[in-house]
Amino acid sequence: SPAPRFPKVVPKACQRRNRREGNRGAGELHESRPTMLLAICYTIAGMAAPVNKSDLVAVEVHDQIREAGIILRQHYNATEMIMHSDDLLKMPQAAAENVASMMVATSAATRLFELVDGSTLAMSLVTHPVRRKKFGQMLCVMTNPDARMEVYSRLISLMLWTFVALDDREPEDNLVPEARWMVFAPFEQVQLEKAPAGYAGVLVQTSHIYQDDDEVFDIIGQAMHSQVISIEHRAEGLGDWLHGENPLSTVRKAVGEFAWPSNRNLVPWGTEPIGAAGGGWELGEQPAGMWSAYRYSDAALEALVFDGIGQHRVTRIDRSVAGAGGSDAPPGAVYAVLLGFAATLEQEDGFAPLGADGYFDADGRVVAIVRGGVAYMPDGPAGTGRSCAWGAGLLGWRFHCSAWSEGWLHAKLAFRGTLFAVVTLVDHLLGMHLTYGNALSITSKEELSPSHPLRQLMQALTYRTDAVNYASMVMLLAEKAYIRRATALTPQGMTDVFAYGNSTLIWETVPDRISARGVDTLVLPMDEDGRDFYDVLRGYADRFLQETLVRNPFYTGSAPEADSPTSIPESPAATPPSPPPSLPPAADTCGRDPHVARWYLALSSRLPPPGLPQPLTCASLADVVATFAFDVTAGHRHVGSVAAETEDPCFAPWAWRTGELCGTPRQSHALASLMSLTSQEQPRLVDDYSFLFDSPAAKTLWWELQAELLAMGERVDARNDRREAEGRRRYRVFEVD
Repeated sequence: SPAPRFPKVVPKACQRRNRREGNRGAGELHESRPTMLLAICYTIAGMAAPVNKSDLVAVEVHDQIREAGIILRQHYNATEMIMHSDDLLKMPQAAAENVASMMVATSAATRLFELVDGSTLAMSLVTHPVRRKKFGQMLCVMTNPDARMEVYSRLISLMLWTFVALDDREPEDNLVPEARWMVFAPFEQVQLEKAPAGYAGVLVQTSHIYQDDDEVFDIIGQAMHSQVISIEHRAEGLGDWLHGENPLSTVRKAVGEFAWPSNRNLVPWGTEPIGAAGGGWELGEQPAGMWSAYRYSDAALEALVFDGIGQHRVTRIDRSVAGAGGSDAPPGAVYAVLLGFAATLEQEDGFAPLGADGYFDADGRVVAIVRGGVAYMPDGPAGTGRSCAWGAGLLGWRFHCSAWSEGWLHAKLAFRGTLFAVVTLVDHLLGMHLTYGNALSITSKEELSPSHPLRQLMQALTYRTDAVNYASMVMLLAEKAYIRRATALTPQGMTDVFAYGNSTLIWETVPDRISARGVDTLVLPMDEDGRDFYDVLRGYADRFLQETLVRNPFYTGSAPEADSPTSIPESPAATPPSPPPSLPPAADTCGRDPHVARWYLALSSRLPPPGLPQPLTCASLADVVATFAFDVTAGHRHVGSVAAETEDPCFAPWAWRTGELCGTPRQSHALASLMSLTSQEQPRLVDDYSFLFDSPAAKTLWWELQAELLAMGERVDARNDRREAEGRRRYRVFEVD
């Protein structure tokens, strides 16, 4: 199709290079989706560099806005459009008006009201109840005079609004994208450009990004991390909670209800206001009674570890060895979650250090928390909280702080906050995204041709991995990006936390991980449901490999010219292909396929030592495929569905000032905004990905996997019903539907 036209005012990076051709997948939305991102480019361009309206090419701008609006509507509301196809005749103008409203909110009003009738735009916002509500929420976020909440996170809320601006659905409708709308079949084998991802240091893909999303993130990063938008590191400059205020509701309103990802709040911890009798934030030395809500209790901490995001970090204490996980453990402790290493991470002045080791008995009851060499016990002093505020004095405005006393409440806050920070930065960002998903995505694109059945399976497992990792490099790991804003880590602290993660990550199969935890006196839901899920995936992987590599092998002795490494499509920016590695002798049929052997060797080299199990056999390959499938689906959901942990700044903040029992307003706003930004709905594993496969037999195998997953989902529901009857929390990570 002809290249799209662009007005002069759009930055060059917004102009999509249409370098891709070939099969895009099951539907037609894939060809048009970049125009949706073009709308965001317009938005950021309007924020960063307003231009003279005489520079506009009016017709072209209007065409692009209208098309962007249509695609937004298709992308997020395709099912409703199919059901109500008569609405298509009314779509273009309404869509253009709503995209225009997005841009009006970002200082582009002068330009756009020339192109779209302002009265018609206003009528659309007034007459459509859902759009009116979302638009009003966005205006409240952008015009909120609360100086504690920084511009950076507000602008991210505005960007999030662009994703939901044309979505007529209420949040409770729970309509999620389907694979057939979103995922396209592989169409190229190519050597990729790579660059280190900021403080993490891991090489991520920087060329041939899914739907050219890198261009959009470059524009956003240039605008958001410019000199115009500052970053505050001083402890006293990050805001203070006000008398009678409920921090939970304040942060949610600051992010915007339209952007709040209810889909990531799997099992809430409760919304009871803090303070005596729920009276909100108290000034002065805060009594222990302020923190009487369930989510601050010992029972909630135990549930966080044994029913929630801490399960994968539980280890059994071995008193035959020295150290915190051995002979130094408190009496009565059987299990530990060891996070004391975080105390060495350098932080900005005025903040309490991270780090705490939690110890639990055979029944999962908390025994002690060791922090800074001091063991805090549940029956010890609870402690009191400190509150701070700016006030007038004889010599001008001063930062005043109350008295406080260290105790069990501070130890629990440190443990919860450190656990959440480590799970997110090390296990989620570094582990799931930049290590496992990154290695799988890059290796599959570089080593396997689009026609190889293993590459077609990997396409389902690595959807948008390249774009997400590129966004992480730009929006999370840069100097002025999100993580520096949501934590108190200095640049050295940032470097050290990822160095720790890189030195401790190890690739293991799911059964080996469960065995290594050594939990045998109680049942972890992650292990119980995880074994079931892994067995389903392992059975599928075995059948898939037997069909595609053994019974009907893709490689029969000589690869077709189109699939040989010497015929990899080149682009001007691509790095030259490296020479094929020397392959070890094949141990069985699966190792005889040189495409698979090179893929396996390259994948192993991108993982932490010792890499993948050797030698390559059908059995070891099935273990690898099943484990990666586990990690990029349920494993990612386990560490990433954290809205419940994020919404309360006093539950598990990533940073808090010395003596206080709550994160600061500005850092809490940044953390909640970050969680919202990374919580867009994605296709589910149980969707129909059969269109990715060329082989009819491979299509049939996927349909069989779908049936097995649905049956497993029923077993998970039954186990969750049993857990609730036993007084435990539901563990919803493995709900496949």
